[in-house]
Amino acid sequence: MSAKAIAYLRVSEALSSCEEIWEEWRDATFLVPSSQDRDALVGRLSRAAGAKRPEVLRWGGLYLKLCDLLGVKPRRPTTPMEERFALRRIAEDLGLPHGIGDAERYRRAIKELQRDAIEPEDLEGLGGRSKALKEIYEAYLRELSSRGAIDSQRIPLEIAGMLRGFGERLPVRLAWVGFLSFTRSQLKAVLALKDLCDSIFLCPSPSPQ
Repeated sequence: MSAKAIAYLRVSEALSSCEEIWEEWRDATFLVPSSQDRDALVGRLSRAAGAKRPEVLRWGGLYLKLCDLLGVKPRRPTTPMEERFALRRIAEDLGLPHGIGDAERYRRAIKELQRDAIEPEDLEGLGGRSKALKEIYEAYLRELSSRGAIDSQRIPLEIAGMLRGFGERLPVRLAWVGFLSFTRSQLKAVLALKDLCDSIFLCPSPSPQ
């Protein structure tokens, strides 16, 4: 599988590069970090797309696309309210503080752990607050799995897990546009995908001094 990087200084350069990619890869899937990026890129590419609408996705859309390709039933993303409610109940069951503020602290901590690709077992052997957080984190993942749900912050880790051991070439071409950096969990997914399909990375270049 091929992979290459294209640097740009201005957004206009990135959009022009995307048009060139679209001309070469009419089956390309573009990945962007935000809704604003998606809208801007769809608008630009649609003018050159003809009858075919460009596919511009964020992480959630990429997850659904890969589930479809791999024949995996996707899990639905949770809402912040659902996450807080689940964490309050879990904390109460564990005999831990379970007020609204406590649930939000657990929620933020778990999202940070997922961004850093830290799993509950990585907290094994730690004491104090880390031990309590490990118990909450484990119970939280079990709870969401039993509901067929997934924390949106966990989607890159889910993608990496889906592709682990998958030895076939994926019938997709990916163009990553506008990402200033990747979290550790996102990087796991990016590296797994890079080994299974053609990829292009359009990266902002530091301004010349």
